[in-house]
Amino acid sequence: MNLESTDSYNDISAFISQIGLSVRATHVLLQFGFKSVAEFSGLDENTLLRRRNCGKKTTAEIMEAVARVKSSIERTRRKQADAAAIFAAMERVPVADLRLSVRVMSALEYLKISTVDQLLRVSDHELLDLRNFGKRSFRELQSKLNDIHATFVLWPAEQHVEAGLSSHITRAARKLHRLRNASAILHDDSRFGHLIREIRLDAKNAREAADMIIRRKADPIDPKPLIQRLTDLVRVLKVGNARTIEAELWSLTEALGSDRVRRMIVSHLGWDGKPPRTLEAVGRLHKMTRERVRQICTRIEKVQSSRPFAPALDRAIKAVARAAPALADEIETQLLQRRITKTAFCVESLTTIAQDLGRQPHFSVRTVHGHRIVVPVDSGDFLTASIASPEPRSAIGEWRRSKISLRLPILGSLLLKSFCLFRMDSNGLMKLLGGFGWTMFHAIPCSPKSVKFWPLLPLSTSANSERALDAIIGKRASPLPGAC
Repeated sequence: MNLESTDSYNDISAFISQIGLSVRATHVLLQFGFKSVAEFSGLDENTLLRRRNCGKKTTAEIMEAVARVKSSIERTRRKQADAAAIFAAMERVPVADLRLSVRVMSALEYLKISTVDQLLRVSDHELLDLRNFGKRSFRELQSKLNDIHATFVLWPAEQHVEAGLSSHITRAARKLHRLRNASAILHDDSRFGHLIREIRLDAKNAREAADMIIRRKADPIDPKPLIQRLTDLVRVLKVGNARTIEAELWSLTEALGSDRVRRMIVSHLGWDGKPPRTLEAVGRLHKMTRERVRQICTRIEKVQSSRPFAPALDRAIKAVARAAPALADEIETQLLQRRITKTAFCVESLTTIAQDLGRQPHFSVRTVHGHRIVVPVDSGDFLTASIASPEPRSAIGEWRRSKISLRLPILGSLLLKSFCLFRMDSNGLMKLLGGFGWTMFHAIPCSPKSVKFWPLLPLSTSANSERALDAIIGKRASPLPGAC
């Protein structure tokens, strides 16, 4: 007998006779005259023992049946609550999270369908009557709807946990939370944002979702989809750190169409590391009209509308900003040697890509005396120095020296503190200065007599620092940069 259907019984006597009790126990229950299953489930041991012909053995048999019925009623109520939660969740799920093909999404946009709840109300004939929506598109849509319960994480309407929280879920969430760039995957990311949205916790990024799962009070109805989403996020973060910019940008166009369409978009935007090509040039290469190429390239707007997860691009932007000012050719070679790029990636294209994908590059590319030079944003004085010097490397060196001289008071004080506190000799000082790319003194041995006066040296201003270093070393090889 299926005990989960107990709420549907109208004849309580038929229900009691089908529980599977002995004749004596059945007669005892019929004497109570129950009108509903709820009254039967409210029986207690003392009430039964006061009944005639109901001993301890019969009481134990009946109480065991009561426990089974109570458990069945509780499971039925939970299933009903879970079904209501599933129905409510489906109303809020956008069809974009189903990751359908471009053809199917275009058909749904034509019908102005934005949620799964609206989609379920559309008949099959209405879908098949649409233009460019055939049986193949229909099968794809049906497959996505059939797997929707395994795709989305469904949380219970009531906070109930029978045997404690799942340790597997907690372990997977903590593993995701520990990753350094977990907050870089946002919920509106065109490629991986669906993994966060499918968790159904309204988190802004992957780290926040992991934190909410760690602090949860109940497990989902089915823990498998949640564990799978957490595992996928960890894999995405680890794989993304090992990709080159070319592979990363190519994957951004994954949902935009066929490989031919993706190549057209990549070549037009310069995402292949070469300068961007015009619509006419791309059309001639692929034998299409300029207008058709323009229509295809507008698909990238869905990717550019958010800040996609692009760790290789972020590494490249930081590396270029750290190296500026420098020749663009040298920076492109450094990116290639560090395996951030697969080929010589044009720095101008890198700047444009960063702006298109929501990044702010703190550098720009200028042409000075026929040389492409990557300069920082605050490069007004550099351009003045570079115009006076026809040699780009000398202009870059002069600009760096001028920037170092501005930091002389702070840097001189820090160097002198290290010189005094750690009893550093002149060779050690030269190594320390070399770490800053700054050579000021010759390596002159210090006498033991000068060691006595190291703790007494003033450490406040750059002028005092210069005089103190003169007193220690006894001889300065060259004047300090920026000193009067």
